[in-house]
Amino acid sequence: MDFEEILINRDKEIKECRELIECLNNSLDYVVDSKNKDILVSILKKKIGLYENLQYYNYKKISLSLQQTNQEIYHQIKILEKNNKIRKSLLKEHFDKYIKKIRDREFSNFTKNTFKKATKLFQNQFLVISISFFAGFMIFIPYFFKKYQYIPQIQGLEIFYLIVMLGIAGATYLFLFLLLPFACFGFIEMFFILYGQKIIKKDYFVMLTIIATVIIVFIVYVAADSKHINNILNIAILLIILAFLIPIFLKNKIKIDEKFEIIIASSLYFILAFLILVFAFLFSYDVLMVSLQDSELRLVVLVVYFSLLIFIYIVLTIIKNIYVFRVVVFLFTLFNFFILLPVLNLEIVKKLNFGNINYSSITLSKEAKEHLPRDIICETDCGNFSCWIDENDKIICKNLDIEIISYVDGNLTYAYKKDTDKKHSLSDISKRCIKFVDENNTKIDTKGKKIKFIEGNLTFINKDGEDKPKEKIKAITTPETCLTYMEELENNATKLYNIKAISTLGKYWYIETMSGDRFEIESSFIKSKVRKE
Repeated sequence: MDFEEILINRDKEIKECRELIECLNNSLDYVVDSKNKDILVSILKKKIGLYENLQYYNYKKISLSLQQTNQEIYHQIKILEKNNKIRKSLLKEHFDKYIKKIRDREFSNFTKNTFKKATKLFQNQFLVISISFFAGFMIFIPYFFKKYQYIPQIQGLEIFYLIVMLGIAGATYLFLFLLLPFACFGFIEMFFILYGQKIIKKDYFVMLTIIATVIIVFIVYVAADSKHINNILNIAILLIILAFLIPIFLKNKIKIDEKFEIIIASSLYFILAFLILVFAFLFSYDVLMVSLQDSELRLVVLVVYFSLLIFIYIVLTIIKNIYVFRVVVFLFTLFNFFILLPVLNLEIVKKLNFGNINYSSITLSKEAKEHLPRDIICETDCGNFSCWIDENDKIICKNLDIEIISYVDGNLTYAYKKDTDKKHSLSDISKRCIKFVDENNTKIDTKGKKIKFIEGNLTFINKDGEDKPKEKIKAITTPETCLTYMEELENNATKLYNIKAISTLGKYWYIETMSGDRFEIESSFIKSKVRKE
């Protein structure tokens, strides 16, 4: 405890000690045996004396003595509870209150000391670099070893530096995941420090916060693909804010004028804390969903992450048990290092421009042409191909001249232009490689919209039903967006379209084409690049 804390709490602590002494002295010997009762009274008087002797020059000694005295009081109360059947409700109430206060103070001191020790540890540069390297390794291995089986050609200690950079970026993500939610929890703690339990019980508010979080995460997860997600979220946020505020006003409706200032302040605290909480969890959710979009364990990781985060909050605000806190933090640390960091590998590698980057085009020097795979077609040949994206998100391009007859619910029906009587069908096809144009060859925007195309009629489908069909519409594949191809430039340079840079590290870029073929090319050959949005 620091000097200000001791000084602020002095009068309150002395008053509580005297009340407990009075209660003990008024108790009958058959309720509390006199020997143990006298020991507790003497310890309480000792504590009062410590507070009364507080001076500016001895507060450190007083602080240590108070911590030891609190432990003695706690242990003596436990002895009394075990050796006696405490029947007097007032005495038991004092005991329970005192035990809870000491436990809370122990927990608070433990968390403060833990934070101070952690801060000192992170002043050790070797330790910070070691942790960063380990964290970076948990990103490097899943991305380069497991996913692509490729190791960048990096010289000397540069690979060590790059792994440390990955670790620092990963730690930044984890820090944001923790900082934003606990900013909300900090507002909650600040409110209860200022106003205590005058407005609403802390346990009640904690449970409301948790329920609100679960509702938001559930709605976003279930309705993520819905175009009405913003409306759903707005309604949910309004209902949850009302759930926070209505009990406060109902509890204080009789003397609302007397507590108007407190009610307004508490309302602002709750709203601000809640908005921070929503932003924090939506940020965390968005990053995790992007990183987990291809993972079958997406829901499991989300549930475990938010459950551990919420449970840490419960331990910090309600349970306040040192052992439980250690276990939960240990599990959360393991989860972050061994599950969350590997899961975030794609996002982190991309943010650092180390790889996993989609480019609309890159311009290569004339020396690069002979190093390109032979099966990359020229721009002039693009029109001879038809492309689809199947259910596994794999792009298939074939040298076929086709006519699309219908596209309904992902089912594509087409015919060869040389044989239009014979129809062929494909299922689970995305419309990303298909565009719809009118009779003036103007492209119709279908992004994010549900459509139905049957024999030249394009219909948009919404919640109210189907719109009037657009007639004389053509559906054509777009190989120029779904096919990797090259263009010869005037200065003998080559422009390569629609590629993904798996790795941009070291002497070579490791590139993947839209069809899934991979090859290396010297980074010195790359003159310019245009990144996809």
